[in-house]
Amino acid sequence: MSLGRINRGPRPSLTPTGASAYSRPMRRVFLAILIWCAAAPTAAWAQAAPTVVEGRDWQLAVDFSGWASSGYTTWAFSGADINYLSELRWRGTDSFIGQVTADVAWKRLVFTTSYGQSTIDDNGVLIDDDFIEDNHLGRFSHTRSAVGGNGVWYVTADVGGRMIRYRVADNPQEGYLDLLAGYQYWHEQYEAFGATGFFNLFGFSGPAVADHSTKVITHTYAWQGIRLGFRQFTPVTNGFGIKGNYMFLPYTWAQMTDTHWLRTDLKHNPSFSARAQGGFGFQGDIAITYSFLKYFLLEVGYRYWTLNPGTGDKFTYPIVGPRIKDKLRDITITRSGPFFGLQARW
Repeated sequence: MSLGRINRGPRPSLTPTGASAYSRPMRRVFLAILIWCAAAPTAAWAQAAPTVVEGRDWQLAVDFSGWASSGYTTWAFSGADINYLSELRWRGTDSFIGQVTADVAWKRLVFTTSYGQSTIDDNGVLIDDDFIEDNHLGRFSHTRSAVGGNGVWYVTADVGGRMIRYRVADNPQEGYLDLLAGYQYWHEQYEAFGATGFFNLFGFSGPAVADHSTKVITHTYAWQGIRLGFRQFTPVTNGFGIKGNYMFLPYTWAQMTDTHWLRTDLKHNPSFSARAQGGFGFQGDIAITYSFLKYFLLEVGYRYWTLNPGTGDKFTYPIVGPRIKDKLRDITITRSGPFFGLQARW
């Protein structure tokens, strides 16, 4: 989308973050690794012939972890009979997310919930492109802006059954396999400052420049989803183990609000909004663990989350007249990266 009337001045230094170096092909590789790691512990368990145990009726675990995540979010819509009129890509919305997870097990019934929160680093970049032809052709406007924050938080809650419980030699932690179903809410907000780029349409052309300190766009996203999947912990000899969580989201919802602060033809509360439902998502992680002092466990692993609710509706809010409805084409997010944590289990 065009920034509208913007102040011309010296070109700000807008360097894209290196954290967005995870290409989409690499993300597919990480996803394949996660799926492979999900199957490997099951085969190892079958060969080890562990001792099946019932254990105590109640078990409690609390996990504190830090996730060095790299984010990538895309929002695109159609209009004026053009299937991709505008596309905004938030690249390198990195965040070191602190997460706390609580697990409660009573006999074969399990409940788990997680909460994560952090700020967004100031090293990302927003790329805003507008097109006059279908399929990303005829680009007439292009701007790059620096990301100045804001934040991310999420909550998950799952309930299910513990299908298997067992022990192996030389490991104080019980192995398990849980089938789970639950819910997830994921919220992120970004702010873009300054702009460099160009505008060229119907003979009108020139640079598109805004001072680096000028706030140009704010985006607020909320994704929700139903979660179905499983998690497992496979104890190995000498206190080591493999821990994994693999949740599929067969149905998701998304809402987004956009404020274009420099657009004088649009309202600012918001300027645009969008909503979608359906699509698909995946949230998974795999970790190597080490148990010590009987009740504690260290973990180091990799986490990959992605949501794509599919197409939906996009609304424009002009200063004069009713809102305008168009087609939402894309409202996806991917966040991935390594994590480490400490768990206490009783």
